Amino acid sequence: MKKNLMLCPHHALCLQFFIGKGYGDDFVAGMAEIQRALWEHEDRTVLLVAGTDQICARCPNNRAGVCEAAEKSDRYDQKCLHVFGLKTGQSLSWRNLIQIVKRTAVLSPRVRASICSDCGWDSVCRKQQAKLLAAMSVSMETEKHRR
Repeated sequence: MKKNLMLCPHHALCLQFFIGKGYGDDFVAGMAEIQRALWEHEDRTVLLVAGTDQICARCPNNRAGVCEAAEKSDRYDQKCLHVFGLKTGQSLSWRNLIQIVKRTAVLSPRVRASICSDCGWDSVCRKQQAKLLAAMSVSMETEKHRR
């Protein structure tokens, strides 16, 4: 059995929009590995942590376990915890976590922007969120016509 994946709350949101772009090849490879592992094993337990997590391990902003952008990262984490209705130290399955993240932030551009619109990756996430919402709209329209 795999151990819990330690994850900063805002990374649960980041993973919803990750498309292989990042701070460098090593970081992107690490993020992709974690994303793939979680999607393949949605029952995997995630432990919400403060500070750095397993995604941060390969980030160039990580200096000996301390994030150089800690103020911003901590702010994103606190906003995510508030929006998701969760707490640091809480464990839940990835499946349950993504249901919460999708319901609260992924489906609402306004909510996602209130969390992290000053992030350097905001434009990537906005585009991905728009594509996701458009695909959902098309899917709902298609389903409506089948009836």
